[in-house]
Order: sequence, then structure tokens, then C-alpha cells
Amino acid sequence: MRVTFVAAAIGALLTIAISCKKSSAPPSNVVTGTWNFVNMSTQTQVNAVVSGDSTVTYANYITQNNSGSITFTMDSMDVNSLAYSVSSTATTYAYYQGKIYDTLTTPFSATLPATSMNVSYKLIGTDSLYFPNGGLLPAGITSSSQGQGGRFVISGDTLRMTVSGSDTTTSQIQMGTGVITLVRKM
Repeated sequence: MRVTFVAAAIGALLTIAISCKKSSAPPSNVVTGTWNFVNMSTQTQVNAVVSGDSTVTYANYITQNNSGSITFTMDSMDVNSLAYSVSSTATTYAYYQGKIYDTLTTPFSATLPATSMNVSYKLIGTDSLYFPNGGLLPAGITSSSQGQGGRFVISGDTLRMTVSGSDTTTSQIQMGTGVITLVRKM
């Protein structure tokens, strides 16, 4: 009978130890983990008005020379050495008294050098993120201090985040939407 009691006591201690071990695991959500940066597909628009005349410039691109990763914890993402370049064209439509009077297509290039930062976020529902202090923005959008939201989809080992941003700190209105593609780091 004493052997049975000792075996039961050891079994109970093991069960408690295993239960404690499980509950001490860090909490997670669907995006928690490390993801390698694949690319960003972006559409931008810049509206400017000077002396009553206006221009609207569009640029669409997919980043090249991509590198870096993003590690998501429960409430922040650590951006690690994220870098890319852009080589595309921008098309500007010039308006005079509300009518297009000229169209100009020019080369557009940009480079994001290796950048690391920590960005706070909140998981909203099962498919959205909110960045209260700004998040990742497409090249050309210069202000990231405003709150920003995004939706995400995970398919297999691929995470796609669609984020939008705007900048109205200058006389121009800059807007952009980017689809950031990440692959889970194994």
C-alpha cells in the first residue's frame, strides 16, 4: 500500500510540474514568431495644389533587393535589418481649372537602408493589427507617427499584411497602400 501511495504522490507531482510548465509558456497569437521579409507591393498617390492648380502623382512598385525579418511578440514587432530598393516610374497628371492639361512619366527610385525598430501593435479580432504610433509605410510616405491599421492573411507559412498610410504634414497629401509579404522563419 505504501508503494501505491508513493507512486500516486510522484504521479501527482509530475502532473503538477507538467501543468506548471505548460502554463509558463509565453502567450502567443496567430502572428507570434519570426518572419522573413519577402517584398512589399505598393500603390502610392501624392496630391498637391499650388496657386489653385493641382497635380496628382501615382507610383506602383514591388520592392527589390529585399532583406531582414520581423519578430512578432504579443504586443510588438521587432523589425530587424529590414531593407529594400525601388526602381519604377511615377506618372503625374497636371490639372488646370479642373481639367488635365499635361501628363508626365518620370523614373522613381528609393532605397530603405537596413532599418531596425520596435513597433507596438494590438491584435484586433483574428485578422487585423492596429499600430497606435504608426507602423511600416511604403517608400515615399514620410510620416509614420499617426495610428495606422492593417489586415493580414496567413496561408501556410506566408503572412501578407495590407497596410495603409498617409502624410499631410506638408502642402501635399501623400497616401499609400502596401501589401507586405513575409515567410515564417524555420
